[in-house]
Amino acid sequence: MVISSGRVELISRRLPSSSQACAVELNPCTKSFLAPHVPIAPKCKLLNWLTTDEEPVAEGRWQTRDPKALVNGLPLGPNAIKVFVDVVLDPDTFIWRPTEELSILQHSLKTFVAWPVGRVVMVDDFCNIPVCGEA
Repeated sequence: MVISSGRVELISRRLPSSSQACAVELNPCTKSFLAPHVPIAPKCKLLNWLTTDEEPVAEGRWQTRDPKALVNGLPLGPNAIKVFVDVVLDPDTFIWRPTEELSILQHSLKTFVAWPVGRVVMVDDFCNIPVCGEA
């Protein structure tokens, strides 16, 4: 198994009563089979952070929980996830950390947003993402 400057992050999945966490190796060499130049980014759904509704307001791809990572020029900070927004389901939903340019999801399509950890539901099974060199 070859691991080149990867990092392990602890991701918890939102599950009723029995939440589990798994260590995920996110390596720059883990690639998509359809687009080999693009690293795999696990899919997730964003829930409205202003309500307790369980209906997703957007779908995207998880990027990082590193509090030093930048999102629209600002540090991500604690208790947040950087997500690339692929699909907007409720365009009028306010984003969690607005900027002068971005305040609602409609304007956040195909961009990165910060979202609270407790309102992100992971879709992909992180525990089964292979690292480089594994078959």
